[in-house]
Amino acid sequence: VPGLKHRASLVKADILQYNLSACPPVIGFDTLSNPPCRAFNEQVLDVIRKYEIEGVIVSGRWDYAFRRHVVPADIRASLERVLSLGVEVHVIGQSPLFGNQVQTLFAQAGGSSTQPDGWGTVTFGSDLNVRIAGASPAGINFIDPLAQFCRLPSCQYRDHGKFMIWDEGHFSAYGSELAV
Repeated sequence: VPGLKHRASLVKADILQYNLSACPPVIGFDTLSNPPCRAFNEQVLDVIRKYEIEGVIVSGRWDYAFRRHVVPADIRASLERVLSLGVEVHVIGQSPLFGNQVQTLFAQAGGSSTQPDGWGTVTFGSDLNVRIAGASPAGINFIDPLAQFCRLPSCQYRDHGKFMIWDEGHFSAYGSELAV
């Protein structure tokens, strides 16, 4: 969202953010660790109708979803339900995700304030976004952030002296601007 705000003059749309932590954007997903998730995801179709939304950006921590037994068919079914409302759909694949805070990784690698870049190994298989793209039905625009930031199994987390990621996997404001 910070990247979209920064590029607001290019977006030409109002933005409504609808997300719940630890809740992959998969209709029907249920987990004991986050009981409200299923109902939250079921309501997305009503939110799209209520606010007359014309375009939807679907993103999530896809590695988490797959570890919680989501399969590509579940993703496809969810996307087809959203598409059935006649909205434009963009799916953003998994973004870089590391096994530790990027500042710690940078320090462990001997990084200093004069070192402009930092790279680390991701915590998921290199085929993750291929699986998500393959689950996307025709008519969906799939965006692969790894193509921009990675040479798998490594991804960049620091660029021109600025951290692109602020923890182990969330974009910083700077990283969000680069992603957009």
